[in-house]
Amino acid sequence: MRTPIHASPDDIDIGILWSSLKRSIPRILVLSAVAGAITFILLSLMAPRFTSEAQLSVVAKGSQNPFADPKRDGMPSDQIATFVDKEAINTHVRALMSPDLARRIAEELKLNTRKEFNSALGSLDAFGSLLRLAGLAGPRPGESEQDRVLGAFFKGLEVYSPKESRFIGIRFTSADPQLAAEIANRMAETYRQSLATLRVEETDEVQKALEPKIAELIKDVSVAESEVEKFRGQSDRFVGGPQRTALIEQQLGELTAELTKTQAARSEVEGRAKSARELLRTGSAEVLPDVQRSPLIQNLVQSRVRAERQIAELSVSLLPGHPRMQQLNADLAGLKRQIAAEVGKLVEGLEKEAKAAINREASVQKSIDALKSKVVNTGGDDVKLRGLEAAAKSKRAELDRLQAQYEANKARATPGAIPVEAQIITQARASSVPTFPRKGPYAGLVAAAIFLFGLAWTISKGLFVGARSQGGAMDAVRHGAMPIAATSA
Repeated sequence: MRTPIHASPDDIDIGILWSSLKRSIPRILVLSAVAGAITFILLSLMAPRFTSEAQLSVVAKGSQNPFADPKRDGMPSDQIATFVDKEAINTHVRALMSPDLARRIAEELKLNTRKEFNSALGSLDAFGSLLRLAGLAGPRPGESEQDRVLGAFFKGLEVYSPKESRFIGIRFTSADPQLAAEIANRMAETYRQSLATLRVEETDEVQKALEPKIAELIKDVSVAESEVEKFRGQSDRFVGGPQRTALIEQQLGELTAELTKTQAARSEVEGRAKSARELLRTGSAEVLPDVQRSPLIQNLVQSRVRAERQIAELSVSLLPGHPRMQQLNADLAGLKRQIAAEVGKLVEGLEKEAKAAINREASVQKSIDALKSKVVNTGGDDVKLRGLEAAAKSKRAELDRLQAQYEANKARATPGAIPVEAQIITQARASSVPTFPRKGPYAGLVAAAIFLFGLAWTISKGLFVGARSQGGAMDAVRHGAMPIAATSA
C-alpha cells in the first residue's frame, strides 16, 4: 500500500498560481463590470436625497433681560449666558427626537400628503415601485398613517452633539431639498419656542398655586394682627414711638432716667448745703459761690468795707468814745448782723433744696417701684402678648415671601422677560448636491469589491487545489522519493 505524499507549507508553485490568475482575471473583470453596472442602474432608479443641517446652542440665561448683551459693562452676573453641562445637552438631544415634536412638525407641514412619508400614496421612485412589485415595500398591514409618517420622519432625522462641543446639530434628509431645510429649521425654532413656552406654563402653574395661598395668608395675618391689638387694649399694653415699644416700658425708661438726674441733683445740693454749714460755723461763709452771686449780700459787704475804712481813718484823730466813732461801730455791727442773717437764709435755702431733692428722688423711686410691681403682676399677659406677636410676625413674613415670589414669577412670565435657553447658531439651507445616492462612487466601490473578492477566491482555490498538490508531487520526484510498500505478515 502506498502512503500519500504530503506537501510542505512552503511547497507552493508560484508559476501555476500565476497561470491560474491569468486565466481567471478576464472573467473577474467582466463580473466586476457587470456588478458595477447593475449597481449604477439600481441607484439610478432611486430618487436623490438631500441633507440640510441646523445648529442649536443651549445656554442658561438670567431671567431679567435675556436679550441683553452679556459683554455690556455693568451686566449683573445672573444675566450672563452660561453653557450647561454635557448631561443636560444629551437631555436636549433626546428631547429633540421626541415623537411629540415630530408629530407637531409633521402636522404643520402636512407630511402625510407626501409619498416620501406616506407609503400608502405610492412609490417615490422607480426603485420603490420595483420593491412594491416584489412585495418588499409598501404599507404594512394594520399600520396607521401616523406611524408611517413618523417612521419615515425619524428615518431621515439625525440629531447629534459632538464630543468636544456643546452645540446640537439637527440633520434631515429628504428627496426635496427645500423640505429638508424647512424641517430642520422648523424643528430648531419649534424647540426654542417650546422651551420658552414651557417656562411660561410652569410659571403660570406656580402663580395659580400661589394665589389661593396668598389670599388665605392675607386673612390669617389680618386676624392675627387684630388679636394682638385687641389684647394690647385689654391688658393696657399700648405701643408708641418710632421703635414701637410698650408705653409702660417707655414710662419705666423715662422714670429711670429721671431718677438718675434726681439723684445727681440731690447729691449736688447736699454737698453745697454741707459746705455752707461748715463755712458758716467757721465764719467764712462769704466765700460761698451762692453768697458771692447774691447782689444783696455783696452790697452789704461793700457797705461794711466802707464802714470799716471810715473807722480806721477816724480812729487816728478820734477816740473810741467819740459819738462819730460810736455811730460808725454801731453801723458796722448792724451790717455784720445783716450779712450773717442773709448768709443764714442762703444756707437754710440750700438745706430746703436738699430736702426737696430727696423728696423728688423718693417720689420717682416710688413710681418706678409701682411700675415694676405692675410689670411683675402682668407677666402672664406679656408672655401671651409675645406669643400672639410672634405668630402674627411669622404669618406676615410668610405672606411677604410668597408675595415677593409671586411678583418675581409675574416678571418672568412677561413676554419680554422670557429667557431663551436655545439659540439658533446656524439655519439650514437647501442643498443642491444630493448626499444619496452617489451612483459613480458606489458603482465603483461595488466593482472594486467584486474584483478583489474574485482575486481572493482564485488565489485561495489555487493554493488549496492546484499549486500545492502538483508542486508536492514534482518535488518528491525531483528528490527520488520512493513509496514505501507495507506488507502484512
